[in-house]
Amino acid sequence: MSGVILMLMNRAGTELDIDDKNSKKRGFTIVELLIVIVVIGILAAISLVAYSGLQQRSRDAARFQDAKSIEKAIQLYRTQTGALFGPTSVDGSWETSSEDNPGDFMEALVSASTISKVPIDPQNTASRHYRYYLYPAGTSGCDVARGQFAVFQIIDLETSPRPYANDPGFSCSGRNWATEADYTFGIYQNN
Repeated sequence: MSGVILMLMNRAGTELDIDDKNSKKRGFTIVELLIVIVVIGILAAISLVAYSGLQQRSRDAARFQDAKSIEKAIQLYRTQTGALFGPTSVDGSWETSSEDNPGDFMEALVSASTISKVPIDPQNTASRHYRYYLYPAGTSGCDVARGQFAVFQIIDLETSPRPYANDPGFSCSGRNWATEADYTFGIYQNN
């Protein structure tokens, strides 16, 4: 049919010339469509990675804000009562926000009205949570004259190596708690 001109009639009765050799092609080729699909896929992947990083940084920012609120509440509790409070964990170990009942985490702060609600980690899992412990005076080589001391930690930030660059840290001659968590804050009963 090469070079043959087909004559067709449309409904109005006028002739339509269709030349199969010289007709213009319309639409996209498979290669062009595949290129567009690949480019869209690459852009989507880049956006997803950027969005994921943004979420991680946002959760870490919330963790730092929580830590500052908890630090201020602990300091206020010490100022009001002249003492620090012990953890309420069942087995006497670290009190953690990831336990079965996170509403009880550091409840002494709420009871003393130093904070309305103790914040918990945005993810609050076994690997990402907050924890608190009260040590007896002199533990790990800490100064006995300064009395008991409490340690608060953020376990496993998402965007920072351990320890966090601006970690206030806490250590005594026998132990450095900053190496055990990404963020550590310690406070003595006696200044």
